[in-house]
Amino acid sequence: MMDKEFHVSVLHGTVKASRSGPSYNANVHRLVSLISDHLEQSQSKGFKVHLVVSHAYPVTGNIPSYVTNPERAKAKVKFRATTLNPKTMSQNNPVRMLLKLADDYGVNILYGPVYEVAGPRSYVTTVLIRPDGSLEKYRKITLSPVEEDLGFTRGKEPGIFNIIDINGDIVARIGVFIDEDLFSPMIFEAFSFSKVNLVIGHMMPYKSRFLPPPESDGVLVTMKHCYVDKILTARSIDAGAPLALVGGVLNVYTSGRKLKEKHWMPTTVLDPDDPENEICLSTDTAKNTSRPFLTAEDVDKFKTIVVEIHDGDETKEFDCSKMSKWLRKLCIKNRYK
Repeated sequence: MMDKEFHVSVLHGTVKASRSGPSYNANVHRLVSLISDHLEQSQSKGFKVHLVVSHAYPVTGNIPSYVTNPERAKAKVKFRATTLNPKTMSQNNPVRMLLKLADDYGVNILYGPVYEVAGPRSYVTTVLIRPDGSLEKYRKITLSPVEEDLGFTRGKEPGIFNIIDINGDIVARIGVFIDEDLFSPMIFEAFSFSKVNLVIGHMMPYKSRFLPPPESDGVLVTMKHCYVDKILTARSIDAGAPLALVGGVLNVYTSGRKLKEKHWMPTTVLDPDDPENEICLSTDTAKNTSRPFLTAEDVDKFKTIVVEIHDGDETKEFDCSKMSKWLRKLCIKNRYK
C-alpha cells in the first residue's frame, strides 16, 4: 500500500447569541451553508477533503459563558439539548442536515460540541458524521465546575474514531477532546496507544478549574491563551501526533442588536516533530466570511493540516501492567493488534 495523505478543513467561524440564548436558526443556516459552499468549491478545484471540522459550539456557543444566571443557563441548555439518534431526530436538526452533506460529498464531518440528552442523562458531546450515514459520539470526560453544577454526566471512553472514505476504507484515525480534557494527560496517552494520526479538540472560553480567569476590556472576553499554548505542545507530544485546537468567535448582542460581548478562541495547529511550526488563527479570521476555512490551500506550511500517513511504522511496545485500569484495557487491545 502506498503512503497516503489525510486532508482536513477546519472552520473558524462565528456564533451569534443574545443574553437570552443563541440565535439558533441563524447559526444552523450559516454553518450548513459555509460547509456546503466550501465542499462545492473544493470539489470544483479538485481538492479532496476527507474531514471537515466545525468551529467550537457551532450553533449554541458555550451557553453558560454568556447566560450568567445559573437557573436560566440550565433552562437554556436543557431547551437546546438534542438527541443524537438519526431515527428520532427532527428534520431541522443540524446533524440530519450534515448527514446529507456527508453523503452528497463523501466527506466526514466533526460537529460540536453540542448538548446531548440521552435518557435521564445529558452530556457535552462531539459527533463524527460519516459518509455512510453512521454517527460516532465522544462525550466529554473532564467537566468544568459550571458543567458539573448544570448536571452534566462525564463520558467514560476516549474519543478515538476511524475516518472512512466514500468506499468505506479507513483513511486515518483521529483522537477527539473537548475543552478541559486538554488538562487530562491520560486521555492523550490513550491517543498514543491507539496510534492516532491527528488529535482534534474544541475550546471556547469558560470558567475553568485549571486556567486563570478570562481577560476583559469591556468588549473582548477571552482566555489567557499563553497558558493554553504552553500545554498544547506537551499534549501533542503525549499523543505522538499533530494537534489542532479549534476555537471560534461568539458574538453576544443586546436586544437592540448592539454587540455587547465578544468571546473568542484562536484556532491553533501544531506538530510535535516541529513545535515551532505552529499556525494560529486569531479572531480577525472570522471577519473574512468568504474564506473562513483553514486548509492546505490556505497555508504555506501545510504539513500540520495535510497529515502524512505512512505504512510500516515501527510498532510501539508498552508495559501495560504499570498503567491505570482505565488505560490498561486500551493498552492491551492495541499492543496485540
